[in-house]
Amino acid sequence: EYLDYLDGLSRGALGGSDREILRETLKNLSTKEQLDFLIAWATDRSLWPDDFDRDAIELQINLRDESNRLMREHVLPVIESPIHLWWAESTLIEHGSTPPGDWSQFTKGGLHSRVVKGDHWEILATPELHNEIQLLIKQLYKPI
Repeated sequence: EYLDYLDGLSRGALGGSDREILRETLKNLSTKEQLDFLIAWATDRSLWPDDFDRDAIELQINLRDESNRLMREHVLPVIESPIHLWWAESTLIEHGSTPPGDWSQFTKGGLHSRVVKGDHWEILATPELHNEIQLLIKQLYKPI
């Protein structure tokens, strides 16, 4: 992650060999030691700006690590309601015609899925999809 920050600060600063050497060196260090080493390495090569906020980088990395941990540890409950999925055709092409993940494991209410032509953003703007969602909402609505 720190290597990506450095490469973002100085576009193209890390050639393939530098990146591999640094990756090998950094993998054996703690997160704090990695940042210390990388700052010293980049400063020696005039690649680290004097005004760059080290604390901000540490905060972003810590947030990323904590978010990753939370996502790994979180277990989704099984719900009673049906799940309706609309797969973008381009997503299925990208994943070899097989939808990524088995959504049926998250519901006892059944899984309804279909493919819509286009990519993710295109299908979100499709009136056909909006109409289907509207119909489903109407079917669920029960006046009191």
